[in-house]
Amino acid sequence: PIVAAPISVLVNLPAKKDLYLSPETVAKIFAGEITKWNDPAIVADNNRSVTTTVYRKDAQGNAVKDASGNPVVLRTGTKSVIYTLPNQPITVVYRSDKSGTSGNFTAWLRGVAPTIWTKPQNDTFVTAFPGNINAGGNIGRVVGASSSTGVAQLAGKTKYSITYAEVSYGTKYNLKTTALGNASGNFAMPTGDATAAFLGSATVDAKGIFKFDYATKEPGAYTIGVITYMLGDSDYKDKAAVPAIKQWANLVISPACTDLAPDFIAITGVLKKYADAAIAKLG
Repeated sequence: PIVAAPISVLVNLPAKKDLYLSPETVAKIFAGEITKWNDPAIVADNNRSVTTTVYRKDAQGNAVKDASGNPVVLRTGTKSVIYTLPNQPITVVYRSDKSGTSGNFTAWLRGVAPTIWTKPQNDTFVTAFPGNINAGGNIGRVVGASSSTGVAQLAGKTKYSITYAEVSYGTKYNLKTTALGNASGNFAMPTGDATAAFLGSATVDAKGIFKFDYATKEPGAYTIGVITYMLGDSDYKDKAAVPAIKQWANLVISPACTDLAPDFIAITGVLKKYADAAIAKLG
């Protein structure tokens, strides 16, 4: 693991309010089961009291983290949200090309709502779609576009649409990020701290691939967090190059590098410990 990032659920709605969605509601929207913005499930998610989480900060304004890399909770609170949703059909914009973004997003849908998202995750969204994407009710309403730029551009010019991409694409194309519910009953935005709270509960298999716990009870966890991996050799032919390779790898996983990329966050806790051990094996 070298860097982490959240995948955001992005919406094009006229109101400037934050939208709150439970995982089950998101799954039903992308599965084509919820087709209108004023569906009772969306209305219920957005007219209620929601629990929020505030993390402890250090003198520099960075979240204080425990040994597992989880941000330390300072306090939780509640607030009432009221949102009058429009009586408009939802246009779902999905990635039409094969992508890791779709793979991670459909893995999340499968992990948080398996009775709704009944097919396994797949890097191709249409393959993971749990029904008939070409059903009459989906034609013209569930539409595809290639690349993160493509889906964000299409959603940006399509009123009442929803899509998934990195946070920066929402900023660029005037789409709002959505607060998503987690297993603790709280809602979280796709921030670095909230994503770190989710990734801190991951476990690693014998091949070095991390398995995410979508049911984590970390109160502020944003549960569509992903990891990018680096592949290295434990037996390079050019041994003289190894110190430079290790130096470069350590730079990539450091905040000095990740702070330059708008959508990525530095790995911490168990992820950082595993990365350090893996870099030590380069040789």
